[in-house]
Amino acid sequence: MADIQYSTLLNYFRDIQTKHVDLSSFFRFDRSEIMNKMRKGVNYPALLLEDFDIDLNENTGQNKYEGFEVNILVIKHAKQNDYDDIELKLGECLEIVREIERRVTADSENPDHWLYNRYDANSTLIHKVGPIFSDPCYGYRLSTTLENTVSKRMPNTDKWSDL
Repeated sequence: MADIQYSTLLNYFRDIQTKHVDLSSFFRFDRSEIMNKMRKGVNYPALLLEDFDIDLNENTGQNKYEGFEVNILVIKHAKQNDYDDIELKLGECLEIVREIERRVTADSENPDHWLYNRYDANSTLIHKVGPIFSDPCYGYRLSTTLENTVSKRMPNTDKWSDL
């Protein structure tokens, strides 16, 4: 099983946005952007992908594991202080996030998919977000870990002059 690459994850979630009929925009963002104004040209609902983190763990035995911590947000713009609109947008975003989680589950159960056996729903949390950005936007955040199991975590000898 090949290592998970940054571009593979980025393209996977970009593809999810393209294929889901209710999603209108996609972009990758850094957590520090949350308090700023939303980027120009974003259509709602939008799928936002946070930068990835990697958790290095050792399982019992010989296997080592790299866990890609993946966080996505589905957000919509809501009218400020209009709580009926906010609740409506939250409900719509929650349903989209649930659909994305179901798609990730299906892909991880497909032996021909790169995600096969890399996703465990037990590692997944869904949280309400908002208001975020200064627009304001509301929605839901899905946090999960995708496993990258390797027999050994060895350096690439082509990259080191002394190995």
